[in-house]
Amino acid sequence: MRDDRGHVDKALGHPLHGQREIDLEIGKDSQWWGPGHHGSILLSNNTEPFTMVKLSHAKPVILPSILQYLGLVKFTFFTTRLGDERVISRPYLWGLRINLKPNPYIELGLQRTALLGGEGRSADLATWLKSFAGQGENEPGSGAGDQRAGGDLKMTIPFHWQPVQLYAEAAGEDEAGNLPSNWAYLAGIYFPRIMSLERLDFRAEYATNHIENKPNVWYNHGVYRSGYTYKGEIIGHHMGTDSKDLYLEAGYLLSPLTNGKASVSYDREEHNLSEDVHETKDELSFTVEASLKKNIFLETSYSYGRIENFDNVEGDKKKINIFVSNIIYRF
Repeated sequence: MRDDRGHVDKALGHPLHGQREIDLEIGKDSQWWGPGHHGSILLSNNTEPFTMVKLSHAKPVILPSILQYLGLVKFTFFTTRLGDERVISRPYLWGLRINLKPNPYIELGLQRTALLGGEGRSADLATWLKSFAGQGENEPGSGAGDQRAGGDLKMTIPFHWQPVQLYAEAAGEDEAGNLPSNWAYLAGIYFPRIMSLERLDFRAEYATNHIENKPNVWYNHGVYRSGYTYKGEIIGHHMGTDSKDLYLEAGYLLSPLTNGKASVSYDREEHNLSEDVHETKDELSFTVEASLKKNIFLETSYSYGRIENFDNVEGDKKKINIFVSNIIYRF
């Protein structure tokens, strides 16, 4: 359970002065990049965790000389190979993210991901260098391609009467003139408490990757036709391509004995926005999470709703009626 109630975001932890400790991770892991709570444009936990090699700062650092004014700095780099059941099997996926925290109330992020290589396509050193340099996106014979890049901002405004967090993310799907193009956007607002009601919080979040006159740009590619997916699931925002998503959530912290939270949320997704007929989903969810013992939580949720024009077929409808219960171990 993510809880952002602190007036100052502590995601970057404590800095290391004069040290450069690097973590090397080899194995399965799930990653979430950016400030979004309901979704993330470039990298989210919508898919099964990757088997990857990952390098990251063990703790954030303060860089020397004039670079110290960037504040706390933390980087993450990973690479993995996607599966066999693709049009071009086993391409490489790599990602790089840099977090900057110039003061306690502002956090910035810069990030890139790219697909390259795969069966029948070059994955030599020159191809990797092209990919890192952002080249080869529009070269049909190049092994590099399908690149995405963007940035995000989270700002905490610690008003005594009503603290608030504002956050936004933007990323480009393609490259034009050596810069990202065909932008997707995510924006949100979060109240860690409502006036004097310390246990009550509220969040609103909106995302869209609909590009006017360019249908289905996001998470698709002319060469890597299986798209920006892993085992059939979108690696980025779960809404998929040519879509928009509105999410509202109100939560209530339960007693300290349960160390849990009850929440109600509403999610509206619209897909296939470039066409006259597009699927629309409205879903209302109720969730309760409580601690069973240290690091072990029980999460139970019930979702009810409906889908209009299911699978973009005019008039087709489908009901949503889902009950889920999970035991979660956090370490």
